[in-house]
Amino acid sequence: MTQAPVYQSVDALQEFATRCFVAVGMESNDATLVADTLIAAELRGVTSHGLVRLPVYLRNLKDGQVDARARPVLIADAPAVALVNGQRAMGQVASKHAMDLAIGRARGHGIGAVAVRNSNHFGAGAYWAMLALPEQMIGVAMTNGAVARAPTGGVTPLLGNNPIAVASPGGSEQPIVLDMAQTMVARGWIKLAAMRGQPLPDGWAQDAEGRPTNDPAAALDGSLLPIGGYKGYGLSIVVELLSAAISGAAMGPALENMGFTAGAHEERRYAVHDVGGVGTGHFFLAIDIARFLPLDQYTARVDALVRTMKASTLGAGVESILLPGEREFVTEGRRRETGVPMSDEVSSELRSASELTDIPVP
Repeated sequence: MTQAPVYQSVDALQEFATRCFVAVGMESNDATLVADTLIAAELRGVTSHGLVRLPVYLRNLKDGQVDARARPVLIADAPAVALVNGQRAMGQVASKHAMDLAIGRARGHGIGAVAVRNSNHFGAGAYWAMLALPEQMIGVAMTNGAVARAPTGGVTPLLGNNPIAVASPGGSEQPIVLDMAQTMVARGWIKLAAMRGQPLPDGWAQDAEGRPTNDPAAALDGSLLPIGGYKGYGLSIVVELLSAAISGAAMGPALENMGFTAGAHEERRYAVHDVGGVGTGHFFLAIDIARFLPLDQYTARVDALVRTMKASTLGAGVESILLPGEREFVTEGRRRETGVPMSDEVSSELRSASELTDIPVP
C-alpha cells in the first residue's frame, strides 16, 4: 500500500531553514533570504533546488568555504551596468544585491546589466528573474556552474549546465517564466534519482567513457547530455561568456563543485587553461518595458501570445498547452494551500540539517 504523502507548512519550513542558517553564522536578513529561495523552489515543484540542498549549504558555511557574513561590493560602475564582487558570500546574497542594482539602473536608464564574480551557487534562477516582475520589468538571470557536461564530441565534463531564466509580466494571463539548464535536466535531478535509487530516462546522460547510461551514479561520474545537441553546447558557452568570462569568475573546470551534485569526476584533474578568475559568476538583466511600449500594450501582446499558443489543436494524449512557468504557478498555488509534500529524501536532508545545527525539525 502506498503511503499518503506527509505535508509540512510553508511557514514552519521557512522558520526552520532560517534558524539553521543563523545557527551557522548568517545574519538574520540573509538567512531569511536564502531560506526563502529554498522554499520558493519547493513551492514551485523544483525539488532539485529546494531543501535537499540545505545541509550542503550549511556545511559550506560551517567550514568557511562560504563566508556567512560577507557583503558584496561594487567594483565597477557605469550608468546602466555594474560589476559586483560577491566576496565568497552565499550566491543568494550576492544575487539579491546584483538584481536590485540591475532593477535600479533599469529604472533610470531603461536597462540594467550586472555581472558578479567570486560568488557561489545561487539556487533556482527563476527566483532572480522574477524579482523584476513586481517592477513591471523583464528579468533575466544566468550563472555558470561546476562541470557537469562535456563539449559536443567530447567525453570530459568541462562545462556546467549553465542555466538561464527569463521572466516577463503578463496582463490577465500569468507571467511567462522560463528557467532551464542547457542540459536535458539539471544535475540536481540526477542526484535526486541517485538518492531514490531510480534509473534515468534515456537521453539524459552518458558515463565517463561517453556511453549512454541510465545509472545516475554513472551519470554523476560522467556527463549530462545537452538540450538540442550541439545547440545546447553553444548556449552553455554563451552563458559562460556572460556570467564568467565578462565578470572575472572562474571558468569551466576551474570552478570548484562545493555542493549537492558532486560526483567522482570532481576528484580527477583536467587541463585548465585558466587566466585567473574566482568563484561562481552570474549575470543579471532588467529591462524597463515602458521604455519600449506602453506597459498595457506590452502585457496585452503577451496575453495574445499566450492565447494563441493555447488555441493550438492538441496532440494525442495532450490535455492542454502550457506556457513556460505555468506548471510551476499551478503547483505553487496548490502547495500554498496544502503545504509542501515531504519526500523521504527531503525529510532525510532536514534531519541532517538538524544534526548540523541542533535546530529541531518541525
